[in-house]
Amino acid sequence: MAGGFQEWLKQISGGMSALAISQHMNVNPSRIDRHLFDSSKPAVAQTVIDFCLAFGINPAEGLIHAGLAPAEAFRLPIVGDRPTVNDALRSATNAQLVEELSRRLLDNTIEAAPSPPKGGRRGNPARRLLS
Repeated sequence: MAGGFQEWLKQISGGMSALAISQHMNVNPSRIDRHLFDSSKPAVAQTVIDFCLAFGINPAEGLIHAGLAPAEAFRLPIVGDRPTVNDALRSATNAQLVEELSRRLLDNTIEAAPSPPKGGRRGNPARRLLS
C-alpha cells in the first residue's frame, strides 16, 4: 500500500514536494520525509492526520490510504478514486435531493428578502396580519 499512499499524497497535494508540503503544514521538512515519504516504514498516524487537515481532507481517508486503518473501521466507502459531485448527486436519494434544494431555496429567500420599510403602522407587516 506504500506506493499507493505515495500516489495519494501527490494527488492530494497537487504534486507538491516534501519541502513544499512541510511549508504548507508549517512543520519541519524532516518530519514529512520521515513520517510520510519513507516507504521503508509505515506512515505515522498523527502526521497523516495533520496532512489531511492541512489539505482539507477527512483524516479517515488518509489513514485508510496509508494502510493504518481499514475503511470498515470508519464505515466509509473511501477506497479508490475520490468521488465527484456528480457521483454524490447520483448516490443521493430523491428525498435527500429535495431536502437540500428546499434548504437552499429557503436560505436564498431569506438572504434575498428586501429590508422592511421603516416606521408607521402601515410599514409593519405584523400589524397588517393582526388588524
